[in-house]
Amino acid sequence: VASPANLGADAALLALDDAYHRAIADAIVAHTPLTSETLLMAIGGAGPMSACKVAELVGVDRVIVPHAASVFCAYGIGFSDVIYTHEDAIEGNAQETLAALMQRAGRDVYAEGFELDGCEITRTLLVQGQPDQLLDAEIWPEVIAPGARLRLQIVRPLQSFPVTEISTPKAHAPSSAQTRTCLLSDGSRRDLPLYSQQHLQPGAHGEGPALLEDAYTTTRVLPSWRFEITTNRDVLLQRVGQ
Repeated sequence: VASPANLGADAALLALDDAYHRAIADAIVAHTPLTSETLLMAIGGAGPMSACKVAELVGVDRVIVPHAASVFCAYGIGFSDVIYTHEDAIEGNAQETLAALMQRAGRDVYAEGFELDGCEITRTLLVQGQPDQLLDAEIWPEVIAPGARLRLQIVRPLQSFPVTEISTPKAHAPSSAQTRTCLLSDGSRRDLPLYSQQHLQPGAHGEGPALLEDAYTTTRVLPSWRFEITTNRDVLLQRVGQ
């Protein structure tokens, strides 16, 4: 990368870093409006590495890194809708086709650990060249066109997701027993404080530039940013003076 661009290795790294973060920032701006009250959430193993830089590019001053950031998506999907869609051609008796689809759906939801009772069930008649027709469970068309299909959709609604307030206890300075040499945006290399994130107690805070690291996640705290460990052991990142 560096040689074709006639750049030194460090300059090429910084150019890649800038392009990468601008691509993320552009995608965020394109999909959602941002205000002074916007709070970014950084998840995954690598998301917290980019959090401060992306926040600066989109004009956001606060970021939250969940304490289980590396598995946050997997955790969240456990509270999401479970949707199954089955579809088949109606050959002969439409009620028999529905019964077969319901049997398949029942096996699927049982494998998910729940029953059809309590699920939202939608039945749709599909006829080529005609609008889709929602069917009532008890009322069916007297005549069904040849080649029609029946679609059955089963939805287990979103489960209650635990929500906690962002609160921080009495602040205290953490100890840092290690450092790591890093390339900064001004092209210099510095030994930055390296904190073991899993050992930081609620209330621990510090100024960037710094790194917070655990077994699966690294959080990069840029200059002009500070971090604070909340009561829930999340990392709250905030621009200094904001």
